[in-house]
Amino acid sequence: MKNRLALVFDGFRGLTKAGILRFGLTLLSLTGALSFIFNATTLISYIAAVSFLSLAGMLGQTLVSRSRLREKNRRDRELFERYIDEISKRAQFYWKMTELKKTLEIDSNGDTHDLVAVKAIAVDQELTFFRLHVGCGWKQPVRQRRKVVVRSCSPISEGVGGVDHEVTTSWLTQEKLEVLVHFHSPVPAGEEFVVLLSIAWPGKCRPFMRDFKADHFMVNFQAPIGRVEYTLKFPPGFEARCQPVGFKQAGIESVTLRPPVSGKSPSFTIEATGVDGGCRFGVILQQKKGGHDAMASHGDD
Repeated sequence: MKNRLALVFDGFRGLTKAGILRFGLTLLSLTGALSFIFNATTLISYIAAVSFLSLAGMLGQTLVSRSRLREKNRRDRELFERYIDEISKRAQFYWKMTELKKTLEIDSNGDTHDLVAVKAIAVDQELTFFRLHVGCGWKQPVRQRRKVVVRSCSPISEGVGGVDHEVTTSWLTQEKLEVLVHFHSPVPAGEEFVVLLSIAWPGKCRPFMRDFKADHFMVNFQAPIGRVEYTLKFPPGFEARCQPVGFKQAGIESVTLRPPVSGKSPSFTIEATGVDGGCRFGVILQQKKGGHDAMASHGDD
């Protein structure tokens, strides 16, 4: 009996769900056929016992295998994130950003669509990826983070380009997302390249738009950059108080703020040149009919 059970267990180890279903149907057919020859009650009891033990063994083995696989995946992910973090820290010295154009479109419900265009030059060695951080002014629950969609493509020039890049993302905190854009082919040292990003972020500015909380809209760079243009676009009829932040830092050559123009869709545009690494600047906005609540904060670097 023990040898028979061992053979049964060995035979079922590789079965899929479809295989188990076929096994069950075959077993029922075999039981019906043999019940005419042998005592039906005894035969059914024997087959039922063997079937139960076989299925229990397969279930136990599957649960153990899944548990081991989850643990292995967890360890692999931790190691992967550790190495990526180390590479990302060094990567800021692999390129020199010359220009950043960023447009953040904010809907009345707080959903946002972020368009980012970066010009940079590969320094010292060829590049296979580019890194950017984007932030949110409030802690994002897991279900909210899963809704963020990031895309990137190569620029279109004379009908060439526009092909999607591979993009990987990692949440550094509940408020900060790291984006890695992987190039189709390495960018040679000394060559200029352009990265285009589209980030759809449902509910990113919900406290700002729905709860009328003041919010920081900031840019932050770890390395020097030649020119920055940051535009905030709002729904028709939007009105807000505005407070510039960090405009008088010694590390910024010049910075200006263009408020909304009457008769046009409300927008604020910040333009800066000659920005040193470590500078953080932008505006604090708050809808005019809102109270003076706790402030949130956005930040890109």
